[in-house]
Amino acid sequence: MCITSLDSLVVYIVNIVSTYLLYQFGGTADAKVTALFLLFVGQMQIFDYIFWKTSKCSILNKITTKLAILFNHFQPLFLFYLQKYYGMNMSHLSIILKSIYIYAATIYSIMALYKVNCTGISEKTGIIFWEWNFMPFNTLFYSLFIVFMISIVNNFNDKKYCYFLTFLIVSTYIIGHFKPVLNETTGRIWCYYAAMLPLFALVYLKIAPKSKIF
Repeated sequence: MCITSLDSLVVYIVNIVSTYLLYQFGGTADAKVTALFLLFVGQMQIFDYIFWKTSKCSILNKITTKLAILFNHFQPLFLFYLQKYYGMNMSHLSIILKSIYIYAATIYSIMALYKVNCTGISEKTGIIFWEWNFMPFNTLFYSLFIVFMISIVNNFNDKKYCYFLTFLIVSTYIIGHFKPVLNETTGRIWCYYAAMLPLFALVYLKIAPKSKIF
């Protein structure tokens, strides 16, 4: 969630470019899977842009809201099945958590699709408010989301890369959790930071094998 419509649009473009670079020049299956996954995640920015530009509860806004809910909750599963497609070894923990997550995500998503009809700007924060993130049992569900994500990223082939991605996921989640109370400058930096994750991954994949630090 960016703090202006222009930020959302620019970040969407940055995401496309950065994921392309990671996919083309990462050089490993880990890089390709990460790039495709982050490209999928980046679609949330185009949804945000539509929310900024449409009147709340217009037909387009309502349709986009439903799509955003599904895209948001499908992210861990998208990564899981990308890894399977690229032949990575799936841990028993990630397989077990996948079944639990599908069950929880189905219930929570149905509830969200039923209760959340449209998306607009919060009067309190002045940014787009994703109402489906704040429904009953949201803390339990999104904690499962993060735990499942961490278990999945540890399926990547390069174990040092697994630790690196775990750090990025946790740090992004923590910053994103506090974003509504951040000032405008910090909020904008976080927004662009999220779009630059593919480049961080690319730099790491190029430097880490040659470095004694990582």
